[in-house]
Amino acid sequence: MDLVDPHGPHTPDSTRHAAAHLAEVMRVLAYATQPASGGVEEPADVHELLGELKTAARRLEQVIHQLARHITEEKAAGRLEVGHGPFAGDPASAASTTRGHLLRAAELAEALHNNLDRARQVTADMSTRREPAGE
Repeated sequence: MDLVDPHGPHTPDSTRHAAAHLAEVMRVLAYATQPASGGVEEPADVHELLGELKTAARRLEQVIHQLARHITEEKAAGRLEVGHGPFAGDPASAASTTRGHLLRAAELAEALHNNLDRARQVTADMSTRREPAGE
């Protein structure tokens, strides 16, 4: 997958492509960080990965806020419709419920960012002992 230029041009397809790319990158990291995979060897590796994940969490928070704003603006402009499902015919409730879930997700992304930052601060002072303990 080729990554999309962050400055655009942006289309719904390119945006979905970027989200799919993110999901696939997370899959790679899930495999690469397994014990004995070779993807992480020392605490310094963990430290660096935490820094990148912390940045990703902050960006995720921003994306979620922007999605919530988009749904809210579509509803306010009268362009939001709900044709079926539990919110059929009630775009105001659908928008409100979606916004609530997204704002909670943004709070969790912020908490994720903060906790990754705290963990990273601790790993800054870690290293791997080169000889077995007690020798």
